[in-house]
Amino acid sequence: PSPGLMRKHYSPLVPVDLIDADSPRRPEAWIASGESIGWLSLTPDQPQPAEVLQLVWIAMPAEPERYAERLYDVLHELELRGVARIV
Repeated sequence: PSPGLMRKHYSPLVPVDLIDADSPRRPEAWIASGESIGWLSLTPDQPQPAEVLQLVWIAMPAEPERYAERLYDVLHELELRGVARIV
C-alpha cells in the first residue's frame, strides 16, 4: 500500500531534536556530555574530527525536495551507526 495509507509510519528509535542557529540547545552540549550525535547540517562547515569524535556529521541538501528525498535514508543510517541522538 501507499505509505500514506499505512497505520504506522517510520519514526526513529532515538531522540530527534530540531534546532536552528539561534537555539540555546546546541549539539556541542550533548557532545560534551558524552552522547554520540548524528548531526544533519545544511551548511558545508564540518567540525574537525579531532574535536568531536562522537559526532556523525551529514551534509544535507538545502533544497526542500532533495532534503526530503534523503531524510529517511539518513535517519535509518544514523540509527544503524548507533547514535544516541539526532539533531
